[in-house]
Amino acid sequence: MQQAIKTVALVGAGNVASHLGEHLRNAGIEIRSCWSRDVENARLLAKQLGSVVLDDLHQLPLVDLVLLCVSDDAIASVLQNIPSEFNIAYTSGSVELSSLPSREKLGVFYPLQTFTKGKRMDLSMVPILIESTNETWGNELHALARKVSSQVHFTSSDQRKLIHVGAVMVNNFTNHLAFLAQQFFESKQLDFDLLKPLLTETIQKLHTMSPFDAQTGPARRGDFSILDQHKKMLGDKTSVIYEVMSNSILETYKK
Repeated sequence: MQQAIKTVALVGAGNVASHLGEHLRNAGIEIRSCWSRDVENARLLAKQLGSVVLDDLHQLPLVDLVLLCVSDDAIASVLQNIPSEFNIAYTSGSVELSSLPSREKLGVFYPLQTFTKGKRMDLSMVPILIESTNETWGNELHALARKVSSQVHFTSSDQRKLIHVGAVMVNNFTNHLAFLAQQFFESKQLDFDLLKPLLTETIQKLHTMSPFDAQTGPARRGDFSILDQHKKMLGDKTSVIYEVMSNSILETYKK
């Protein structure tokens, strides 16, 4: 029989743990404990959530869910240190469920979003991807996710890994391009804030247009003289990235 998850122990105290812990607590879920290899981070998060700090994973209190919010390469080793009677989910976009030691109730609770400590966020429209070794446990995780988000989906490990690749491209790559533009502006004593309205409009357009239709700029027009000018203005590393991106746009829209 499916039961509601009412109590959670957080393992990890970074960006994901901080945001999920706060939203779960606000949804009426009791966060009973926090553990992290960085004890000070765990102490700060426990204070924020009104829970207790653990020194040892073998001291975990009885909870409905142990939520692993640790780096991908730490999931397997941390999992092995948690007693077998606990029900577990982890928050990775890339780690396959089948790659981990078998558990009766092991699942994925992956929020498809970028998290930064101190930056408040509304999770109500953030997709949360669910997977489980056990159908009942998967349904329980799904019900928990629905307490904080209206966008909850069952996905396989293969689907989740593909989605994570797309997430890296639209988030991490976009942010890095903004960083390179900021560096370029600072080197020319220009204010990066000038570009922020453009960044906002770039994203807003994608709510009503496809990326293909929204594309503009010199590469979209095939304006090679402007492309050459831009490459000469940029530093060596950035000009290479500019050329790769421009060539991809040119290839996409070639006539």
